[in-house]
Amino acid sequence: MKLRSIAATTTTTALLTLCGGAFLAAPAAADLVTSCNGQGGAVTVPGDLVVPAGKSCTLTGTTVEGDVTVRAGADLVVKGGTFKGKVIVREDGYLDTTDTEISGAVTARSAFGAYLEDSELSANLRAVAVDGSTVQGFVFSIGSSVDGNVNARTGDLFAESSTIGGDFTGDGTGYTDLYDSVVDGDLRVAGNAHGSIFCGGEVYGDATYTGNSDTVQIGSDGPVAGCSATSYWHNNVTVKGNTATVHIDDNIIRGDLTARDNDPVALAGQDNRVRGTINGELGEIGSAQARTLSVQERSEGLEAKADDRREAAEAEAEKAGQAF
Repeated sequence: MKLRSIAATTTTTALLTLCGGAFLAAPAAADLVTSCNGQGGAVTVPGDLVVPAGKSCTLTGTTVEGDVTVRAGADLVVKGGTFKGKVIVREDGYLDTTDTEISGAVTARSAFGAYLEDSELSANLRAVAVDGSTVQGFVFSIGSSVDGNVNARTGDLFAESSTIGGDFTGDGTGYTDLYDSVVDGDLRVAGNAHGSIFCGGEVYGDATYTGNSDTVQIGSDGPVAGCSATSYWHNNVTVKGNTATVHIDDNIIRGDLTARDNDPVALAGQDNRVRGTINGELGEIGSAQARTLSVQERSEGLEAKADDRREAAEAEAEKAGQAF
């Protein structure tokens, strides 16, 4: 029986190679690696999948049993896919998913971007910087769910109509914005050069805003963006050591609201309902200020980047033909 099993595996590998599947022979099906350059359809890839550096791969209805790697400068656009392993996106690489399920963690390493639309991620979503890289990129989640943590330490971080099962962290990013989204864990926004906007969402852990610049709007209709929806905070909200203009308004906070060591002093509106204690220094929000952005301009900027990269990737994949 063992000899028959080995023979069957060898025959299958040979047939897949003859059919143009670009499989690398290996002792077991789980060790197979499929190289994708071009277009793939509703098939099952039995092992890992790799998009070679600088190439483009588009998948529709494809299942990948193993891990996925998008190498430097490569593009992977997925619609209706199922990935059962982890996904790594290398420097200047791009991951674009729609209606896709991913079981493993997604890690963007100085990637151009990771864009998730109406997708489900069962593990963590991370964006980290590679030493020496000038690519900062973005993480964009719209209508998607992440069961684990979201942790971005480079680029821009944006979530809209999304659900996060763990913590949500933007640390040292350009900005961290959340619209109409739910965070079941803690929210941490730290060292953002262009501040942060939180509008119409819910946070069930503690929320901390520290060391941010520019403008921070917490549930507020403020100088950067309009917000007409109330935000809910189940635990404490701490705003500390920011050099940003901070507006806090239209929030329900079940825990404490603490504002300390902010320069300028954080400003609060009259529509906050704080059920715990209010600590520190808070000024009052005055008359309405002229806005520098509309409510959608930040997201539209990232959408435009994603659209351009996606269209270019799809054109290159179509030109390359069938990948397998």
